[in-house]
Amino acid sequence: MKLKINKHKYILSFFLLCFLSVFSYPEAKADQCFIVKIGEEIKADNLQIWLYPEKITVSRGNCIVWVNFTERYKVSITFQGSGQYCLRATETHSGFREFENCFFTDFLNRGQTVSLVFKEAGVFNYQLEIPTKEKDNSWGYRGKIVRKGVIVVE
Repeated sequence: MKLKINKHKYILSFFLLCFLSVFSYPEAKADQCFIVKIGEEIKADNLQIWLYPEKITVSRGNCIVWVNFTERYKVSITFQGSGQYCLRATETHSGFREFENCFFTDFLNRGQTVSLVFKEAGVFNYQLEIPTKEKDNSWGYRGKIVRKGVIVVE
C-alpha cells in the first residue's frame, strides 16, 4: 500500500512540475494552458489508446500540453496542414519539430510532454501514432495511427 501512495505522489509531483515549467519560461506567452492526456485502456483483450479530450476549443494565445500516460507504448503527435499557415498560427513550441507540412514529435515515453501555443484562429487536426515497422500510412509518416484529435482556436 505504501508503494502505491509513493507512486501517486511521484506522478502528481511530476505532473505539477511539468505544469509549472510551462509558466517558468519567459517565452511562454500563453494566457492559459490546457492539458491533453494520452492514456490507454484494455477492452475485450484489445489495448486502446485514447486522448482526453479528443477535441478541444481554446482562445488565441492559449497553449496545449500533451502528456503521455501510456505504459506500453511510445507515442508521436503529428500535425498536418499547410506548412506556412501552421507555422504562422503557432509559436513557442516545445518538443515539436518542424515538418514539411507542419509539426511532429519524436516518440514520447511515459511521462514526457510536448506543447504548442496557438496565436491565430483556425482548426488544427493532428494524429497520434505508435511505432511500427510499416513505413507508410495516410500521411506518409513512420507510425501506426491510433487516434485523431482536433484543436479549435477561436
